[in-house]
Amino acid sequence: MGPGRVHHAGPVAGRGVLSLTLPGGLRTTYEPVRPLVAEGEAVTAGQVVAVLEAGGHCGARPCLHWGLLAGEEYLNPLGLLPRPAPRLLPAAGAALSPGRPAGPSRRPSRSRRPGPRPRPARCGAPPRRRLP
Repeated sequence: MGPGRVHHAGPVAGRGVLSLTLPGGLRTTYEPVRPLVAEGEAVTAGQVVAVLEAGGHCGARPCLHWGLLAGEEYLNPLGLLPRPAPRLLPAAGAALSPGRPAGPSRRPSRSRRPGPRPRPARCGAPPRRRLP
């Protein structure tokens, strides 16, 4: 993403989590990962900071959960990417999920949620406790 400092590197609720504080106070989170950096360490743009691990609701195939926080509020991390935002496509020969079109999502942005319950960007997983 860019330069920052490691906020948390270690297990949370049985999964490896890495959380980086970016300049300006935003915090990004990545899971399930095996962090290669330690809490408090400065990181630079392009530095390899973690290794993706299998686990969670994705079963044997690895999938990255990427979150963005401003204080205690979860935001859409795609806002950090340059325009046009990249799109992930299924691997060659992989079938799409039934009922899901192969194009961009037409859902409205969910970057602001009313109420106190923040929800990270996840693939339908139930919410877990927040990072420290």
